[in-house]
This record gives sequence, C-alpha cells and structure tokens, in this order.
Amino acid sequence: MATLDEHGREILDQTPVSVPFKFERPEPIHLRLRRQIIDAMVAAERDGEHETVEDFNDFRIEGEPDSYDDSRSLYEEDEFTGKVPMEEALEVARQEAEQKEREHYEELRKKYAEPNQQTTSAGDGSEPPKAAPEA
Repeated sequence: MATLDEHGREILDQTPVSVPFKFERPEPIHLRLRRQIIDAMVAAERDGEHETVEDFNDFRIEGEPDSYDDSRSLYEEDEFTGKVPMEEALEVARQEAEQKEREHYEELRKKYAEPNQQTTSAGDGSEPPKAAPEA
C-alpha cells in the first residue's frame, strides 16, 4: 500500500531492493581474447608446437611457384619474333598518338602564325595601324 503525505503525494519506500538471483558481470571481450591467446601460446609451447618468428612470417607454400614470378608464359609471346603482341600494339598506338599530336600542333601553329604575319606586314611596325575613315 502506498504512503501519502499531507499534500497527497506518494512517499517512496527507502528500503534498498536487490535482485533475488546471483549476477556476475561478464568478462570484457579484450580481456577474454587476451586470455585465450595466452592459453593457446602456453599450450603450443607445452606441446612443442611453438612457432618462431621466421616460421610465422613465411607465407610460401611448398611446391608452388612464388606469386611474384613475372616471367612470360608461352601464351604471352609470339613464337616467331619472341615479342609480346600487347607490347607491339602499345608501341603502334603510342606512335600514332605522337603523330596526331604533331599534326595538331602544326595546325595550331599555322592558324595562329598567319594573323601575326598579316599585322606586321601591313606597316613598318613603328606605328599601330590607323582606323578606317568613317563614311
């Protein structure tokens, strides 16, 4: 039953209440992982399976070629020339691009060189050209 004061407000019970079952806070995940790693290292050392740093950093698989082997296979080379077809195609494309670039610059040079020659040939260069008379 609730207890009320003279203004009609409820007076709360000040008796401490606890959960009726036993509760333990779980172990934090970082401590659990640390404990599991230490347990695994101790068990491996005890069983004679302790791994050295050199073994730990060795990622090679016995009987397989190294992954960084960059030698060309038979399918990548032309059997007559010994060249790689892709390299030949890239060289041809590079030469074509250089030729187009040279032609483009030659057109630009001609286009912008002509007006400059006309303005300098109109006078002796000491005076600016005069305006046309108005009608």
